[in-house]
Parts: sequence; C-alpha cells; structure tokens
Amino acid sequence: MAWNALIKEGKGEGLLPLTAPVRRTPYVLAITAFPQSFQDDYARFERRLAGGGRAGGRFGAGGGPKRPLKPKSIATRLFSLRQAASALVIEGIVRPEELTSLRDLVDPIDRAGEILDFYAARTKRETGGQLATVAAALHMVGTHYAELDAASVKQLLKWCNEAGHRKQNGLTPKVRERLRALIQPQYRALLLALPAELMRRARALDPTDIEAARMARVAAILEILLICPMRLHNLRHLRADQHFRRLDPKGQRVTHIVVDGADVKNREPIEWPVPRASAELIETYLHDFRPTLADPRNPYVFPGRRLGAYSDGGLGKALRDTVYADVRVRVHVHLFRHFAAWLHLQRYPGHYEDVRRMLGHRSLQTTINAYIGFETAVAAERFDTVVLQERKAGRAIVAQAWGGKRKPKGSAGKGAQS
Repeated sequence: MAWNALIKEGKGEGLLPLTAPVRRTPYVLAITAFPQSFQDDYARFERRLAGGGRAGGRFGAGGGPKRPLKPKSIATRLFSLRQAASALVIEGIVRPEELTSLRDLVDPIDRAGEILDFYAARTKRETGGQLATVAAALHMVGTHYAELDAASVKQLLKWCNEAGHRKQNGLTPKVRERLRALIQPQYRALLLALPAELMRRARALDPTDIEAARMARVAAILEILLICPMRLHNLRHLRADQHFRRLDPKGQRVTHIVVDGADVKNREPIEWPVPRASAELIETYLHDFRPTLADPRNPYVFPGRRLGAYSDGGLGKALRDTVYADVRVRVHVHLFRHFAAWLHLQRYPGHYEDVRRMLGHRSLQTTINAYIGFETAVAAERFDTVVLQERKAGRAIVAQAWGGKRKPKGSAGKGAQS
C-alpha cells in the first residue's frame, strides 16, 4: 500500500504498482449474483437500517429501527445476509436464481438452520464470530422484516441466543492480566508521568523533526486517555474545531472536550473538563508539533495520511510500542478505560455510578459486572489488615499461654539429630 501510494503521489517514477497476494479464496457471492428482485429487497432492507421508511420507531409495517444504525453496522448486517445466501448456494440447497427475496433465507425455517450449521462447521466454533453475526441478521430479517409466524420467530430467537456470544461478566483473563501488571506502583507511576516526559524529550528536539512530532503526538494521545478515557473511535476522530472548547478568559487553552452523543457508541455524550497541566501539553502538541505531521487542510487532532484520521492500527501500535519501551508493560487503547475505573474505585470504593458516568455506560449493572472484581481486591486487603491487627492484639494472650513452652529458634524438636 505504501509503495502504491508513492506511485499515486508521483514520487515513484518508473515504479510499477504492486498487487497484494490473495490470502484466501472468496466464497461470498456478490449481490449481483442474485435476481434483481432479491437485490431490490436487499436495498430496501438497507434503507430501513439507515432509518428510511420509519413508522412508529420500530420494524414492521414499513418501519425502521428505533434509531438509524451506523454505516459500519449496516455494512456488517448486509454482508451477513450475503453470507447467508451464499451458504445456501454452496450447500446446494438452492440455486442463486431461486432466492427472490430476503424472506427466502428464513422461509422455510429449516433454511436458517442449514445456514447456521454451515457456519458452525466452517468456523469450528459453537458461539460468537461469524456464526453469531449471521444468526443475528437472520433473526432480524425473520422477526422484523419478513414477519414470520410466531413458531418460526421463536425458533430464530432460540438459534440466535445459542449462537450469540456468551456473556462475559468482568474482564477477560488477558485484559485482567495486563491491568494487574499496569496497576503495580512502579509501573503505574511511570505511566502517569510518561506524557510529560515524552513532551520534554520532544521539546528538546527540533519541532520540525518528524520523530519529535511523533513523540509529541503519543504524549498528547496518552494524556487524553489518562484524563478522559474515551473509546478509540472517538479519540481518532477528535477535531480541534469541533470537540475542543476554550472557555478560559483568554481563550488560549483547551478547557473541555465535548463530543455529541450521536458520535459515541452508547449515545452518551462526552463533556469533560481538561486540567490546566493537561491543556498546556495538548496545546504544545497542537501548535508546535502537529503542523509537521498534518496536511494544512487535515482537520483531525491526530492526523493520518492526506486528509484522514490516524488509523486504528497506527495509533494503537504507536501507543503500545511507546508505553512498552518506557514502562515495560503491554497496553492497548481500551485498557485505559479499565485503568481509569480501577484508579477511581481504589480511591472511592463502591462509587460505581461515578465510573458509569465516566465511561459512558448506559446501565449501572454493566459497570458493576465489569469491575466488581476490583472491590474484591480492596476487601481482601482490608481483611488482611484486620488479621494483622488481631495478631498484634493477641500477643499478650499468646505469651501467657505459650510463654514457657516455646521451642528454641531453629529447633526441630525430638529426633532433630537423627
């Protein structure tokens, strides 16, 4: 991709474009492989997911979802339907021309079962992954779009639940292990001090040096994640002209980060005050280092190539590599949300509502399920303190009971010489 980009920009005179090798054999048929009536139904379903034809705020009777789905979610649902149709063709259950509408994927209901059996065998898993995604799309079509009979709807729901991701209470073992390392006093102290240290190193260099600018960018990314633990999507798409507010009397420093609820995963808006020290670090990055990284027309705080935002992979790798080099622990962007929850609950045990608001969870139970384990650790430490205090309080009793019966230090009792 980098090679081809050079050619496209006119910097690779005499170079020939490269084609990436095909790493897998495609099996999902293009939508044009199916009859026009199926394509039309597919397009109508797409419009419903996008919020077109809403009636009463729900599916059915020409309605759409309660709220329009995001483009990425729509693309996932549509691809799942193409996967479902392709599975029926691959298994020889139907020919492409026999699928005239989306209803044909779930009526008769056994077709939905054949599709899910195909993906269970293909993925070699009983839940999650493609299986869960395809099952959810079939349930959506059969229940809300094709409006099947009650028995068929019940069967689709059963299959959807069986194929769905098993509910995870608390953090996964891998995430918990990373967090356990990060919260150790030495690593925690180094991480909290790292943004300022990175900015100090960057300022010791020429601001126009690309490595200095990249170092300052990671410093700003880290600082924002530590003071405002937002999700990766919102971090990548921050724009100084839309999401930063400068409400100090002189209007010279960021005082708040504000993101509209429509742009946040759980539709919970972000409105976060920025401490003065953090604001100064962010402003230093924006004014001194960002111009080295960005096309002047690029609107993003953390710019990527041309006019786009910093990529998921690029941002994640820069953060991961930098933290590991200086702190010697492995992190990922979402880990900072868990770290924020841990920090707060250590200082304010039981304040789950604070954490819910801080992380933008809709349900308090979601927060409790994820972080109740943190309270267990605190409770264990308190209990250990109780045990030690009781031992100390009981020394006089022990001395009175055993005072004359203690064995010499290092003695193994009778038979020690044998």
